[in-house]
Amino acid sequence: MRKAIQLHVADSLDTIGDRAVDAWRRAERGELTGENAEVHIGFESWETMAPTLSPKRLELLRHLHRNGKEHPRARADALPRLSPDA
Repeated sequence: MRKAIQLHVADSLDTIGDRAVDAWRRAERGELTGENAEVHIGFESWETMAPTLSPKRLELLRHLHRNGKEHPRARADALPRLSPDA
């Protein structure tokens, strides 16, 4: 099952807290499990997100998303090495 990754930029602490409380409550009710868990990645601002998600890093994330169940060595061998400034 593929999971969507939700990116959040410049969320307030209240919004982040509300999202966490909602997830906690859904998990307690049995609605949120390891199989359907959500993935959220948050950035303070566009300025912090843009350099973090460089084209090479996005390529890596897409590959991991598509091939997440492979052995880590097979995943590493399938990708060209990233330069240190990627």
